[in-house]
Amino acid sequence: MSTRAQAAGAAALVALAKASIAHADPSWTAVAAPKLSVQETERAHRLKAGRVAVVSRAGAMVTGQFYDPVANTWTLIAPSSLPQPSAVASLPSGRLFGVAGTKTAFAFDAGTNTWSSLPSSTTSRSTLVSARLGTGLVLVVGGGVPERFDETTNSWSAAASLPAGHDPNAASELVLLTSGLLFVSTSGPSGLDRVHATYDPASNSWTVVPATAAPHTDAAWVALPDGRLMVVGGAGPSSVAEIYDPKTNAWSAVASLITPRTNLTATLLPTGRVMALGGGATISSGTLSTSEIYDPTTNTWSNGAAMATARQRHVAILLDDGRLLAVGGADSSSTALLSAEVYAPVAAGGPCTKAEDCATLVCSAGKCTDTCAIDGECPATAYCVAGKCVPRRSDGLSCKASSECASTYCAGGLCCDKTCFPYACDAKTCRSDCDLPGQCAPGYGCSTGKCVPKANVCSADRSASIDAAEKSTPCAPVLCDPTKGFCGELCKSDLDCITGTRCDSAGKCLVAEPTADSGGCALPGLSRGRSLAVWLAVLALVVRRARLRTSAQAVRR
Repeated sequence: MSTRAQAAGAAALVALAKASIAHADPSWTAVAAPKLSVQETERAHRLKAGRVAVVSRAGAMVTGQFYDPVANTWTLIAPSSLPQPSAVASLPSGRLFGVAGTKTAFAFDAGTNTWSSLPSSTTSRSTLVSARLGTGLVLVVGGGVPERFDETTNSWSAAASLPAGHDPNAASELVLLTSGLLFVSTSGPSGLDRVHATYDPASNSWTVVPATAAPHTDAAWVALPDGRLMVVGGAGPSSVAEIYDPKTNAWSAVASLITPRTNLTATLLPTGRVMALGGGATISSGTLSTSEIYDPTTNTWSNGAAMATARQRHVAILLDDGRLLAVGGADSSSTALLSAEVYAPVAAGGPCTKAEDCATLVCSAGKCTDTCAIDGECPATAYCVAGKCVPRRSDGLSCKASSECASTYCAGGLCCDKTCFPYACDAKTCRSDCDLPGQCAPGYGCSTGKCVPKANVCSADRSASIDAAEKSTPCAPVLCDPTKGFCGELCKSDLDCITGTRCDSAGKCLVAEPTADSGGCALPGLSRGRSLAVWLAVLALVVRRARLRTSAQAVRR
């Protein structure tokens, strides 16, 4: 079941519109058979170059295999004297991380098919599991205090302890949500009930999650694009499906499966829909080959394409090209299945009846197309960018418009859980106060802890008025009024006027005239206006005489 967590956690990395095989309808196709049997207790992880690794948890020494979807080949993982890992996860570098209960940690490189040692963890453990966090760290849970491994620094650090009620030695299910939270579900005291919590890597803290309405033992868990979590089916078998919303820390019932299933898989498809695959119709018999597809926008299940082989306790993981790989598992008699097949949506140009049929996410006029013109041509879980449908972004991720967000709210450049105006979005939720201008919406400033509309302000030299959109308006001849932020209409003193002008008695800024008190040479007994006229006449006379003198000297020569 942990494989389902890995498939769900990696769903955000799916490359869209790359399906390489055209089909008349969405269908399953047999691919190369694995060399070793594969059960749900084993781990499937996406590696670099599109490969998928499956590592066994049985035996004394590490064993496993990896699948190359381009070459359609399975390769045995090189033998090693390293102990069998109890916890496996993919690293940011594309290598595979493993840690054994003996504290031994190591990494596997599928490109070279080699193992290398990593620093040992600090605690010996049993029944441990691990998952890569959105930060790139790997969290190891079980058998003691949780620990985090950082590939960048090649070191371990302690994480916060699980909340009370979580048995560290009980089997756990880990699902990385698209919001970056890690959901942990642990077997309860009776073995049938479960206790849940979410881990926030940013704060290194846990939040207790309420119990589901149904026990969901042997169920499938999958992260949805909008940050929520879905659990479906379980022992019984069960048809119950529930969705957990971290924003409200509550579960809600959704549409039930068409067919009750246990030991099934649930995978998020590139269309934003969920495929429930295979499983048992009863606990011991009645293995299913059928699939069902859940549409979160309509809260409905519809029948999907059936596999060639009925499987339960199998592994399913989404490949980089958008196809779904189902491998191994067991039949109704619990016989291990050495087979694999892939589910391929319809490529561009193929026939379709709905968007979920298409690898490109767009069904137009009965054909899959790889282009879109508007958001309305994409499923509700996607929007149109540069002619392509791409999944909407989760809360806390960057955005330029609300249409990019699964929540339909973009605030302060981040997808948020609700409209934040006039406050910005802080990581995943709206702020209610501010201490910096950038924490307010455009056109708003921070004043005494609240976002308020920006008032016009004056430039430092008062030569311009600057509005909320930071548009500058020059102020002349009256300078900007600092008490209002706008260009002045009347002056009170010469300080309110631009250079070269003075404030007259009517409050007008006029061109300054030379005066005695300002360093000029006003003539006694004359008004300022007449004094200026006299000085101009004198200046003209001086210039005229200078020109005549120059002309006379030129004649003599």
